[in-house]
Order: sequence, then C-alpha cells, then structure tokens
Amino acid sequence: MKTKVKTEYQVGVGASSVLMVLVVLALTAVSLLAFCSARNAEVLALRNVEMTTGYYSAAARVQERIGLMDSIYAGLSAQDPSVSTDVLTREFSSLQIAQLQIHETDAGWHFAFVEDAGFERRIMVEGSIFRSGAERFQIVRHQLVSEPAYSPAFEFQLMGV
Repeated sequence: MKTKVKTEYQVGVGASSVLMVLVVLALTAVSLLAFCSARNAEVLALRNVEMTTGYYSAAARVQERIGLMDSIYAGLSAQDPSVSTDVLTREFSSLQIAQLQIHETDAGWHFAFVEDAGFERRIMVEGSIFRSGAERFQIVRHQLVSEPAYSPAFEFQLMGV
C-alpha cells in the first residue's frame, strides 16, 4: 500500500506579526489623514466665521454712516434749503468716511465711499442725495469687492466722473 504524504502549509508566528504590523500602519495612516482633514475643516470654518462677521460689521457701519449722513443733511437742509456741495462735503468730512466723494447733479448729489470689511475686502457704496421729495437718500450700489480688484480710479468711474 502506498501512503500519500500530505503537505500542510502552516502560517508561522512571523507572518501573522508582519500582517498585524501592516494593519496597524494602515490604520495609523488613515487616522492621521482624518485628523489633518478635520483640522483643515476647523480652520476653514473659523475663517468663514471671521469673514462673515467682518462683512456684517462693515455693512452695519455703512448703514450707520448713511444714517449719520442723512441726519446731517436733514439738519443742513432745514436751516438752508440751498445747501452747497462745499458745505455738504465739509459737514460729511467730520464723519471720517474713507474716500468719500460727493458730486453735484441736477436732482441733488451723488456720493460714493468704501468701508473695510476685513480679509482684503471692501464694501463699495454709491448713492444719491435728493434735494426735494420724500426720499432723501437712495443707495444704488452696495457691493463687496476684493482689494486686488479694487482701485479708486475704477470705483469712481461708475459715478460718471
């Protein structure tokens, strides 16, 4: 009778240890990638919060400045209905508005100024002040622009100056 010799493959202790080390290394790499991704997402979210807060703070300052301009103009026009551009410019200069420009038109004045919104962004505001009528102020532009695209020459070309 012939006896068959069976060959058995046995996995030794060394092979299972190597496999375990590879699994641990793979899990470590995946966990480091997940950690870095979470940190980057946190940084992006914090920057987004700061940018949004900066924009809304600047928008609130714009509204406050326009309100102050309206109250100054209402006081001036109550004293003298024929307010001059020079008087208006002098009175508005006390508000310390960045790059405020005022130009006289047939119906009143056209004004433009900028407000810093942080993160190299500005809010460009443009509007009209009317000499008569129920509506004294009209905002025709309230736009957020990045500073590299911003230039005073470009800004006030919109006013037709």
